[in-house]
Amino acid sequence: MSDITGVRLKVVAVGGAEKDLVVRKPEFVVGRSRKADVRLFDSAVSRRHLRIAEREGDYVLEDLGSKNGTYLNGRRIRTRRLRDGDEFYIGHTCLRLSLLHGDEGRGEEAPGAEALEGPLEAATAGPGPGAAFIRVLRGPGRGMTRPIDENFYSISDPGGEMMVISRRATGYWLLRLGGATVPVINDRLLDAGGAQLHDGDIVEFGGYRLRVLIPSEQAAENDQAG
Repeated sequence: MSDITGVRLKVVAVGGAEKDLVVRKPEFVVGRSRKADVRLFDSAVSRRHLRIAEREGDYVLEDLGSKNGTYLNGRRIRTRRLRDGDEFYIGHTCLRLSLLHGDEGRGEEAPGAEALEGPLEAATAGPGPGAAFIRVLRGPGRGMTRPIDENFYSISDPGGEMMVISRRATGYWLLRLGGATVPVINDRLLDAGGAQLHDGDIVEFGGYRLRVLIPSEQAAENDQAG
């Protein structure tokens, strides 16, 4: 018989803000709704995004038909039995799961849906950033310039792992979708919370070397210089 008594979720928002939650319910919903057991203030998360439920001594994750999907260890999934240390992304938020045994984590239980209010609230105000592009300097499609024309623009490396450029009101953000390959931005490994992209940034991932082009930022710099 399993001695698993709950889960700990480390929630990492874009920008790096973190919060630990301990949940001991046999079943709970994660989403943007006020009625969600774990509420995320993230505009790219569905109102009822996913459910985590205890099944025969294990915990199982089920995507509830979310618009933007659930990515576990770099791959989009619908249903999956969870293992200690699993890392999954929904919207612009990363969640890392640890299984609790016995009295581990007792007294740290999440107080409710408002637990994620404050620094983890997703920024949604404002008209949004201008157009952006990526130029392929190395890898498949070398020499091509591609528009970032989706709010959730994914790039897969030759090994099948994935990174994402997320278009938000605050600008463009580079996110890692789990897996073993960590993107490098301007010769530095990408932090767990992602990084905001700027005109001229160089991103390396798998066999790719990419340059980020955000013309509106370049125009603003020219205006200031004049």
